Amino acid sequence: MSVRDVGRNEPCPCGSGTKYKRCHGAATTLPAGPEQRLTIARRLMRALESEERRGAMHEAFDAFMRLLDDLDGDEIAKLGEGETNSAITTFALYDLVRDDGSCFAQRFAQRNAAVLSADDLDYIDTMVKSYVDFYEVCEVELHRGMTLRHLRTGRDVFVFERSATESLGRFDILATRVVGFEEGRKEIFPPTFVFDQRNGREALAIVRRALKKSRAALGGSTRIEVREVLKLALPSIHRLWVETMVFPPAPQFCTTEGEPIAPERIRYRIRDRARTLAILDAHDAFEREDAGDEGEPGYAFLGPDGSGHAGVGRLLWGSLRVDGNELVAEVMANTRGLRLRSALEGAGGAALDFLATEAIAMGTNRRDLAREEPPSVEADQTLLENADVRHALDDIMERHQRAWLDEPIPALSGKTPREAARSRESRPQVVALLKDIEARQHRTGRAKGSTFDTAWLWKELDLAP
Repeated sequence: MSVRDVGRNEPCPCGSGTKYKRCHGAATTLPAGPEQRLTIARRLMRALESEERRGAMHEAFDAFMRLLDDLDGDEIAKLGEGETNSAITTFALYDLVRDDGSCFAQRFAQRNAAVLSADDLDYIDTMVKSYVDFYEVCEVELHRGMTLRHLRTGRDVFVFERSATESLGRFDILATRVVGFEEGRKEIFPPTFVFDQRNGREALAIVRRALKKSRAALGGSTRIEVREVLKLALPSIHRLWVETMVFPPAPQFCTTEGEPIAPERIRYRIRDRARTLAILDAHDAFEREDAGDEGEPGYAFLGPDGSGHAGVGRLLWGSLRVDGNELVAEVMANTRGLRLRSALEGAGGAALDFLATEAIAMGTNRRDLAREEPPSVEADQTLLENADVRHALDDIMERHQRAWLDEPIPALSGKTPREAARSRESRPQVVALLKDIEARQHRTGRAKGSTFDTAWLWKELDLAP
């Protein structure tokens, strides 16, 4: 059977879970023997899916699903496409071993040795020796390939790839198979889990701890031991990808003081309206605003002198409004609420009676956000085709990032990027932040035609990628 027998809209026989035309059928140039490799890959897939041998696929599916038991049906359905499907399939074919130490592909080769060619057997052996490992994208050559840095060894490797170069950017972290079917030529093979810097390095750290534990148990390290640990780690790597990149936790926003945002509503009963308004008008923490639709006065609750950054002054810490016979205040964090209460009750005396502090629900959770369809960008894309608009946006971005260099960042323990870059302990955190900024800008900038370059940020902070 030839690759020409594969319909362009059929699943690619390599097991990626995507259509042939978007996977190996998309390549403009392939090394010698791709038809034969895809033919044996398709035979393996058919054997795996055959009725009498579905045990391996079911076993692989269970290994993945056991780690995803907190997901609901809709979330599982969303995962039943693309990388999850290819991860389960390749795990069943090449990684999952039985008591005799053999995987499905090896048992297939043994049963069919008489009819398989030497190239078929070499393909199976190469795939069995492969495993998912962690790489950082160093450079991308559109529609040709990528230079990847192996994060466990620091070695660089060029991989030939076409379709993935359209979506990946410099500094993305990949958990994928890098397979060499020929001397000097490497290709990435599904699955390919894409991580940002923080989550990718945390996933790598977990794998390294598993390797360390395994080395200790075996009394030393060997290449085969590393491979076996990484092969068995694929369901766990997939789980980390799902919980950090597919269904990430809700973003943790903080106030400028570094406290997690947790909105509160504070209610008082007004016993003396005239005295209450007089206290609010006289206190320097409160500033009267225009009356609302009901004609009742409102007030801004201001932070102390110096709470704002240079040129900003005092920050807005909350708001107050008169609602009938109640005074209702809203703040974004508990500490601000305590300071508001101290200011009011210290000056209010018998004019106010404290009633309650109530948490304000934040709204949409992470899973709802993950399920939402992304908004259409057609109108924005049309606008961004205008060169003047693109340059204006690039200018806004540069001014924003120049200001960012001197702003306290919660992720840097309240230090500014300039301060953190001068500290040996926090410098790696700054590098990771810059890599994520550049990776996002690379992807969105290429899609939108932006010309903005983030290279100056590295130079400004005297850092190297």
